[in-house]
Amino acid sequence: MEPALTDRCASVLAEAYESKKLVGRSGTSIDVFPTGMTRASGDALTDLIANEKAANFLEVGLGLGLSTVFLSLGILRHREKFDALTLDPFQERDWDSVGLETIGRAGLTERVKFEKQYSEYVLPRLAEAGAIFDFIFVDGGHLFDNAFVDTFYATRLARPGSLIVLDDRWMSAVQRVAAFFTSNIGLVDESAAKGTPGHRFICLRVPQDLPTRKWDHYVAF
Repeated sequence: MEPALTDRCASVLAEAYESKKLVGRSGTSIDVFPTGMTRASGDALTDLIANEKAANFLEVGLGLGLSTVFLSLGILRHREKFDALTLDPFQERDWDSVGLETIGRAGLTERVKFEKQYSEYVLPRLAEAGAIFDFIFVDGGHLFDNAFVDTFYATRLARPGSLIVLDDRWMSAVQRVAAFFTSNIGLVDESAAKGTPGHRFICLRVPQDLPTRKWDHYVAF
């Protein structure tokens, strides 16, 4: 563990949730809510990745940058060095680069690489290059097709036996994506119990070996 970095991350989160504000690159204040997750859900995300003993993570959708800090804190519980990648084509245009500013204030710039590109272009490239991630957090486009493509490639980028976590369970499109991958691809739903902060996430365990399917395989979902 790296105490100084851990303390810096914790301080950024504490300030954000106390003030309910973050500051973008232009100096403009941006509300944490309703876009950001609650502190309790963020802490649950930290516990999830910490329990996986992950050495790296992939995040689709940087947004405010809070989830990036929560994920990083989980890894810092058991290791000083790690690497991560976060994707967000709208970070500058729509978010005033607030996520990048949050990462910088938390001292994570050297550990978290950022790509300003659509996930449907980046993820296939990563898969072709043989990239593997210990933990994948999907919080990008929430249209069914966007979330489906992100999860499809996540199954090819995830270390066998690892977790793919989908944010925003409350959205029907996200639920339907999860239903396809559990019923057709063999991912196992290990989500937290209803009524708990972690229930906002759909946690899908990747099998050690993805099933071999017949060319016409399909299970209604």
